[in-house]
Amino acid sequence: MAANSSGVSDAAAQSEAGISRHTALGAAFLCGAGWLGTEITAVRAFAPWFGTSAPVWSNVIAVLLAAGAAGALLGGRMTRCGQLRARAVLVGGGACVTLVLGALLVPWIAEGLVLPVGSTPPEARSALTLGSLALSLSVLATPVMCMSALTPLLVSYGKQSLGALLTASTCGGLLAVFAVNGAALHALGPRGVLSCAAVCYALVVLLLTRGSWRGIALCLFVLAGLFMNAAAGPDARAWPADGTDDVEIERLLLQESDYQHLHLSRVRTDQGRTELRLALDEGLGEFHSLRVEGQALTGQYYDTLALAALTACEQRTQPQTLILGGGAGTLTHLLRSTAGARLGAITSVELDPAVSAVATAMGTPTAPCDRVLAADARRCLAALDQRFDLIVLDAFARQLAIPAHLFTREFLELARSHLAPMGLCAVNVSTQDLESPLMRALLATLQEQFASIEAISVPGAWSVILLCSVEPGRNMLPLAAPAVLQSVLISARGVRWTPSAASTARVLTDDLAPLEQLARER
Repeated sequence: MAANSSGVSDAAAQSEAGISRHTALGAAFLCGAGWLGTEITAVRAFAPWFGTSAPVWSNVIAVLLAAGAAGALLGGRMTRCGQLRARAVLVGGGACVTLVLGALLVPWIAEGLVLPVGSTPPEARSALTLGSLALSLSVLATPVMCMSALTPLLVSYGKQSLGALLTASTCGGLLAVFAVNGAALHALGPRGVLSCAAVCYALVVLLLTRGSWRGIALCLFVLAGLFMNAAAGPDARAWPADGTDDVEIERLLLQESDYQHLHLSRVRTDQGRTELRLALDEGLGEFHSLRVEGQALTGQYYDTLALAALTACEQRTQPQTLILGGGAGTLTHLLRSTAGARLGAITSVELDPAVSAVATAMGTPTAPCDRVLAADARRCLAALDQRFDLIVLDAFARQLAIPAHLFTREFLELARSHLAPMGLCAVNVSTQDLESPLMRALLATLQEQFASIEAISVPGAWSVILLCSVEPGRNMLPLAAPAVLQSVLISARGVRWTPSAASTARVLTDDLAPLEQLARER
């Protein structure tokens, strides 16, 4: 039998007659939905262990691009060999199976890559970068390569123009973006959504095999994986153990909000304390909000911030307080427990309403005279028309640094304009090195707006509290403190430090504020 110009027999060529236009476009639509669903969900699936910082995003995107390029090259080579439908079914099935298995194995792989709780931030950041890369390669590389290999096969086998298939694929991707963020993450959790992406490729196989038993069997397999992943929801093993055998952890809440993964736990430590800890995409055993049952203080940097409220009370009766990054009410609860009625109203701004809603479960509900606003801190501050005696900035983005738009020359000008006469501004910075590039940049920016700055290193923590005032020579620690805060005040007096001029450091602006990069430099 004669061979055609591509080396494929006439009989083989006839067997590769292609599929209908609607089938080809439908398959491309599903491919786009599966690809985008995987891309926007992967980081959320890894967040309980590695957070959502730039290194994690970079690793996931790098693996997606590299695997996608390898898959496109592989699929292009497959188009030269005939048997296009069989090869398309093979790579589509491979994408289904490996994506389902990868989603199921995420907890076990991730827990073998994270460092134990208590590791220093430099160690944690190194593990974050290398561990998230290893997890991305383990979970995403093979299914994404199979996904990409399917596209050139569809172009050849579907016998449709590349433009039409790309349009259909883009429409599928758009649907996936809105479906994932709008409903699927809340209902199924990230691993369930990854299984939904696998369902898309199972349906592609079903289309290409025209409903054969192989396609039906593959769909049933993927649906079983979907139900297993969805039943797990936000993974119950998302809070790592802290390396000791006598710590008891009770998981109270696992939730996917519009912004992040929420994990609330009750932890009974080996010191006999019972703590309620809320983690937000932190992974690595960190926490975002904290309350110690049976006592007012937290034993963390929040206690030092409470001293600034006492200073405000000494300057003015019923001082007004604004907390940017209020979380689940840890600091508000602490201020009310220590300063009580001496404080005026406390306004707390939190970006994620789901985080504010956890306050009741943590035992830190808002007092009747206080208010909680769900908004971006900078936009909310610009909209407020009142001045405050104390402004506290305790916001963090993606585990590593203050959000870039919340520590620039322009933002600090806005904050200063909302300070009352003799008002204070307090900032929590995650670092122990007072000479780090991050700290030098923060100080240089603050010194443009404030005449007095004091830095207080929090003992036993990677935190520095910066207290700022527009009044030259201002003493920003209180003269006295209630008994519960007396030891915190004595400690703060012993470690406070007045920064020198940081004229050589970079001043952060809205155009250039690489805070996350500076936080990683040493």
